[in-house]
Amino acid sequence: SSYLDSQGKEKALDTSFYEHFTGAHDQLASQGERVLGFAHKHLDPSRYPQSCVFDPDKSDELLQGLCFAGLVSLFDPPRENVSEAIAKCRMAGIKVIMVTGDHPNTAKAIGRAVGIISPGVHTADELLTSQVLSSHSKPQAIVIHGSRLTDMTDSDIEGILKNYPEIIFARTSPTQKLRIVEGCQRAGLIVAVTGDGVNDAPALRKAHIGIAMGITGTEVAKQVAD
Repeated sequence: SSYLDSQGKEKALDTSFYEHFTGAHDQLASQGERVLGFAHKHLDPSRYPQSCVFDPDKSDELLQGLCFAGLVSLFDPPRENVSEAIAKCRMAGIKVIMVTGDHPNTAKAIGRAVGIISPGVHTADELLTSQVLSSHSKPQAIVIHGSRLTDMTDSDIEGILKNYPEIIFARTSPTQKLRIVEGCQRAGLIVAVTGDGVNDAPALRKAHIGIAMGITGTEVAKQVAD
């Protein structure tokens, strides 16, 4: 595997590349931007003519030996009334949990912007690395990566829901969204789920209250919602 340098020359991946890549990615994600990576590969025209139809289930070979071309970031700002809606929910005693497919850094930045993580509140990971806060400080917020969620038992999930007032689940799959809903229900909570995509359908259907969001929401989401 390789990458294109600033002169457009292909070079082998090395430690310096990984450091620059990680720094650039984390900087963009921490600003609430969605970061996409692009790569290319030159194919033998005798094996892959222009008429070739690619099967996504049999493309492992094509995904090997890619050359990294660069990053592109997209900023999709929250709607203006989101922060106000979250604040009203909190005043009414409703716990708001963010469940997203975004990278944890992106999710955390957006969560702070709309008030899911309150001003001045540090996440569990931030407390672990902070040199300023007391070691006795109890974290009030947490960001859970989907890969970590995969290894959690139902009891672990219930513990997260019980012990943290402010929660973000990032890089989640539809199955994991459903597990989170089920965990809230096992805790005796009345669960309302908002969503607009096909991936939200299982969680919308399982929730006590399913809310399909926006005019652009998919028909599947609207059909399973209340």
